Amino acid sequence: MPLQRLARGREVSDRPVAVVEEGRVLACDTAARAAGIRPGATLAEALAACGRLLAVPHAPAADLAALR
Repeated sequence: MPLQRLARGREVSDRPVAVVEEGRVLACDTAARAAGIRPGATLAEALAACGRLLAVPHAPAADLAALR
């Protein structure tokens, strides 16, 4: 849901995107996966794999609001 909300809200650029919480990747888009990033990776690992990565903080309240 976080990635869909970001895409719908046009908060995403042309860079690979990962949703991060407490220093870990929760979800990532296709471009980030192509760069080798996977859910569960640390933010440091993700940034090492893809320096262009856009790390977006997890926002559960915004996800819930997007469902309404």
